[in-house]
Amino acid sequence: MVHALKEIWRVLKPAGTIIDLRPVQTSPQLEILTDAGAESAGRIDDYGHLVEDRAGDAAFQELVQQGLFKPGSATHFRFAFYWESVADMEAYTDDMWTTSKVPAEVMARARRLAGETYGPARVRVRRKLQLATYTKA
Repeated sequence: MVHALKEIWRVLKPAGTIIDLRPVQTSPQLEILTDAGAESAGRIDDYGHLVEDRAGDAAFQELVQQGLFKPGSATHFRFAFYWESVADMEAYTDDMWTTSKVPAEVMARARRLAGETYGPARVRVRRKLQLATYTKA
């Protein structure tokens, strides 16, 4: 990751800003939403994000110490993913999520909860994201 950030530094204009936007490890709940409210099917295993978070933090810290970047603002915020069905969520996560896994027992409970409702049952996963900026020194 340090090599990639050095390449970004190389092509970034003087005093340019890089934005570090990524989910932070939280083991979020997979929720089934119905007219009656939200019910948790269980937690998602996103331990893989923890490894990536630490690597990202270490890489930025190294380049700050080398004097290539100056840290700017940093904040955290919540973001929610929504799907119209458990099947839609499965298709998306199978293709897009490489470091998060939905345990089989959580998927089974999600299917059961969605199947128990008479109306529409949407799926929601709320994640915590980090937004930080660094300026080329």
